[in-house]
Amino acid sequence: MRLRIFLFCLPFIGFGQEIILSVSDYNNYDFHRISNEIHFFVDDSVYILTKGEIKKHQTDRFEKKDLRIIEDSIFQIAGGGTLFKMNHEYQFEKIVDKPNMEQSFFQSASFIRQDTIYQFGGYGNFSHKNDLIFYDSNLNTWEYYPYSSNNKIKPPNAAPEFFAITKDQLLIAGLYGEADYGTQTNNILKPDIWGFSFVTRQWKQLGSYDFLDAFKNKINHFYNIGNQYYARTSFDTTLLIDFENNTWEEFQDITSIKSKLRGMQKIGKTYFILSQSNGNTLELIRVKQEYLFSKKLQSGNILVKDKSLAVQVLFLVLFLAVILLIYYLFRQSKRNNRSVLIHFRNQKIQILSKNEIQLIDDLLKEYPNAVSFKTIGTYFDKNLNFETIKVKTRKLILLLNQKIKAETRIEALIEVRKSKEDQRAREVFIKSK
Repeated sequence: MRLRIFLFCLPFIGFGQEIILSVSDYNNYDFHRISNEIHFFVDDSVYILTKGEIKKHQTDRFEKKDLRIIEDSIFQIAGGGTLFKMNHEYQFEKIVDKPNMEQSFFQSASFIRQDTIYQFGGYGNFSHKNDLIFYDSNLNTWEYYPYSSNNKIKPPNAAPEFFAITKDQLLIAGLYGEADYGTQTNNILKPDIWGFSFVTRQWKQLGSYDFLDAFKNKINHFYNIGNQYYARTSFDTTLLIDFENNTWEEFQDITSIKSKLRGMQKIGKTYFILSQSNGNTLELIRVKQEYLFSKKLQSGNILVKDKSLAVQVLFLVLFLAVILLIYYLFRQSKRNNRSVLIHFRNQKIQILSKNEIQLIDDLLKEYPNAVSFKTIGTYFDKNLNFETIKVKTRKLILLLNQKIKAETRIEALIEVRKSKEDQRAREVFIKSK
């Protein structure tokens, strides 16, 4: 391995940017921030940037790639669950052996809450898991976290792509695991978002996300700094993803990192970027925040409603059912009054005059349209003048309504309104309610 460390006259590669470390001919590497110090693991060495200086220490890490940074400590959690912690001499000390439970730790969500190490999900023994477990320091063993007896649902077996820890909740998103049908060779990524409350000790599906659809197959690996995730796209842009605050932002990349982004850490307002440049060479670049995220291209919220086909169909069916119910009640109200009038005519024809029967028959014939005063006027003597016929028409309607009310208790079943064709004319109709 050849190492070039720049401590004096650091070469600037753009505004607010500088290369502070360059490494070539390596086998394995990792990149973390601990106690506001950058730790760059390369094979059996760790390079620490502290107070502007880089110091090298030997470590026994070698080819292991399963380091977890939990708060200000480095842990090594093997796939089977054996737990190590790095001491002040940069060596790893075993804390607990592999647990008896069949637990999977590869790609699991590892975090500390109230001084307790937790794990969720992951892959191992040729399958994914969906257990939430914790390291019990008193018993010196891994234990299942006690769910509430009311916990009816859990996330599917998977390794979470994102996770965030709030005061009382674990958020997981992007569940990578087996398809509903098939084996692990049919692995898929579900954009589900779940939350686990440490107060109620229950899971709840919060929804899903679709903001990555526009970047499908155009995103490199994700890197997280606390609850914030970063990813570089093939469009020479960087995504800043914050599930805790439900936001995502896309920024234009600076020229110097338009290569293979391998890691990102932050101290104060300064970002440290690990980038693979030409061939097998890694460069550690220091960039001021105002230069790295200087041009925002777009942004939005993460959480969206469930847009699955089944849910859409269900809502469509419910919507159509409500429309049909409203239409049925509306039509039924009209049919009810018409039916009342038909029943009244057939049952009480002996108390009706010839003109009243004629008016009822014309109203039923024209229903739901109206009968004009002009048509009703033909019931009377043609020698009568217009005003007399109009008075007789209104009296006919009044007396008929009185008879209907006496038998059915319906007030003014037959009503009068202005004609749509001629506002000076009047017409008669059966009211809808």
